[in-house]
Amino acid sequence: MNINLFSNKYKVRKLTEKDIPIIYKLCSGNIIYYTYCPTFVDKERIIEDMTELPPGKGREDKYYVGFFDGDQLIGVLDIIDGYPRKEIAYIGFFMKAKGKQNMRKTIILATLMMGMAVLAEASSRCDKGVCQVAPDETQHSKTLL
Repeated sequence: MNINLFSNKYKVRKLTEKDIPIIYKLCSGNIIYYTYCPTFVDKERIIEDMTELPPGKGREDKYYVGFFDGDQLIGVLDIIDGYPRKEIAYIGFFMKAKGKQNMRKTIILATLMMGMAVLAEASSRCDKGVCQVAPDETQHSKTLL
């Protein structure tokens, strides 16, 4: 999976432990999210999120990435390639900076879908939050959950 195709608007890169302070700042600014989530964000939980994998998956399948507008982190995405099946990419976590929310459309997710379509050399189809990217009938498709 080429993360450079995740966005044509924002810089995308894998996040590391050095990024924990800016991840914490972004997440802790989203109080409404944590009103409905059982635990508030802390640095230990961020480390867990960065490394946590489902059974049968390796570090090469996990993409814990940040979307940057210049030097400012504006989004965090945790995606597992090939989970729970080879043709599925599972989004485990996605959060935008509070100041980038409430926009009419989600540019980050829209460009992510276009990037996934490019990866599969096709256009994407979405229905009720499940997006399938199928290049043609002879090749495997990729579904985002």
